[in-house]
Parts: sequence; C-alpha cells; structure tokens
Amino acid sequence: MRKATLTCGKSISDLVTQARLEELIFDWLRQLYTGKTTITVTRFVLDHCERIPPAIEIWFPVAFLSVESPLCIGDVQIRNFTGEDFDRCSELVSRGEPTKHKEAIAKIEKQRKNYQGFAHASIRIRADRECIVELAVARVEDVVSYLRLFHWTMLVPDSVSYCALKGKEAVPTLCHFEIEEGRIVGTGEQITDRGARYVILTEDDIHLMYDSGLREVSKLLCADTRTPLEEEILESILLYTSASLQQTVSARLIYTLVALEMMLLKNDTEPLTNAMAERLAFFLKNDKDGRRGVADNVRRAYKLRSGFVHHGKSIDVDEHGDVLRTFARNAWEFFITLLKGHSKHRTKEDLLAYIDDVKWGVV
Repeated sequence: MRKATLTCGKSISDLVTQARLEELIFDWLRQLYTGKTTITVTRFVLDHCERIPPAIEIWFPVAFLSVESPLCIGDVQIRNFTGEDFDRCSELVSRGEPTKHKEAIAKIEKQRKNYQGFAHASIRIRADRECIVELAVARVEDVVSYLRLFHWTMLVPDSVSYCALKGKEAVPTLCHFEIEEGRIVGTGEQITDRGARYVILTEDDIHLMYDSGLREVSKLLCADTRTPLEEEILESILLYTSASLQQTVSARLIYTLVALEMMLLKNDTEPLTNAMAERLAFFLKNDKDGRRGVADNVRRAYKLRSGFVHHGKSIDVDEHGDVLRTFARNAWEFFITLLKGHSKHRTKEDLLAYIDDVKWGVV
C-alpha cells in the first residue's frame, strides 16, 4: 500500500507515530459525531500534519563515546558537547528573570560537568510535538547501532559495548551498604564490568570507519528509495550490532547467528547448519581450504548454540575462545563485505542465487 504523502513530500509516518495517529482518528470521530466537522478522516489527518510547526534540532547524549571531529551518518550528526554550548545556554539564562538565575545556572553547570567533552547525536526533525522525541529517538538509536558495527567489541566475543543513547547503556553496577552495630555507616556503588571503557574516536578512526563501510551505511540511510536487499541489510545489521550489548556469550552468539540467518537462509525449511555453513564459506572465501575453515567454524558455532539452547550448557570462552573469536571475525567480515558489494544484487533472493552459482562453479 502506498504511503499517504503530504505536499512537503513526507509521508504521515515521518510526522506522527502509530499511537498519535490513533488519537487523531478518535479526535476526528468525536468531532464528526458532535457536528464539528464534515471532512473525511484522511483530510482531517493530513490537515493536522500540514499545520505541524517547522523542524527543531534535538540532541541525545551518547554514553561512553567521545569524538575528535564531527561525523555524519544519514541525517544524524555525532559531535561532542563543547564549553561554548553551555556558555551560550548560561548567557541565555542570564537574560531572564534574576530570581531564577542561581537555580538555572547551577543546573547548567551540573550538565556541563556530566556532558562536556562527551558525544551527542543531533537530528533536525519536523514532527507532531506530541511524539517528536519518540520519532527522533527511533532514528538516532538506529544510527548509534550502525556505529557499533565498527566498534572493537564486535570482534571480541566476551566483551560488551556500552555505546548507546545515555540512559540505555545498561552498565552493570553493584551497590552495597556497610553496617556497624546495626547502623549504616557507609555506602558505595561501582561498575562491575572492568572492561567498560570510553571510546574516543580520533579523526583517523573516523576515516577508517567510513572506508570500512560507514560511508555505505550513511548513503543507504539518506537514500529516497532502497531496494528490498538494502532494507534487509539495514535490518539485519541492527540485530547483529545488538549482540555487542549482550552481557553473556550465549546471548551474543544467538543474536549473531539470527542476524546471519536473516541474510543467508531462503526459508525455514532449509537444513539450517549446512545451508549457513556453505553459504557463508562461499561468500567469504575463494580457496578450498578457506571455505572448509569457515564452514567448519560455523558448524562448531551452531553446536555451541544447540548445547546452550537445548541442554543449558554454558559457553566457556576459555574453552571455546578460538571458535568464538573466529566466528565473530567471519560474521563481521560478512556484513562489511555485503555492505560494500550489495549493489550487484536487488533482492536477497538474487544474493543467494549468486552464492549458489559460486558454489556450483557457474560464476
């Protein structure tokens, strides 16, 4: 079904959420049955959307991230909070009511202490003010997920990335109380993951990320139209990068396998392990030994997954580290290679047909 389009060229889904649209429909029904309107529901919604005010800019702090220079991914820019950002805010406050200066300045200084020098993701968006933050979050959160594709934790199976919108980073912490003679004499809170560390992206890092595939991601996000394959690539990468947020190796393995299955399986009746092993092997490698190595690694990864899912066997990194690290590298290489070479194919079916042709020596 074609999306309803406004005179500005945007679709309604760009301007209102599903929940807000339902509210507008109920408003129309109320006005229709009280005699306040006679127009159709479509016209009522379109008129509302046409009256939406101009775009505003919204900033979302990004946890555990700092950048040496701004970078753009789609219509989202990532840059650091600067001292000038808070200075301008303080200057604006100083023009207001004097009795409120002290409280407002104290609030700004607290924000300066928490955020200056760290990254935020900014987006200019025009949408219904009742749901504009919700729509902005959806777009910005996806961009941060695509950024994690180039984070080192994607290649280290027992590491966790906390690069997410501030408040969603889910850093594990432990709180304790110290007791003497039945009284609380002290308390403390600490991060329990000693591997949690801030990521500082240098200009060289950013250039390397663009060359590695971030440029292709940005182009896809900016495109007016995308092929079915491009839509599936973006969707599968979102799931794939979610793996780096998981606290357990087993959960991370499952997320990664499912993301690969989204791109490499024709249907749910195929023999899962063999189909995945062969397609990934023939997609990544050109030589016999390389293909055998990839296929064997995929089968071993599925064996670990099966042991966890069906028998509750834990996945020990010390015992299975080589398998997990090799699998993580192969999975990452698949998505990077797919990003940079996807234009050869229009649909996932075209991609899988090409891989099968390579397998049978047709190409």
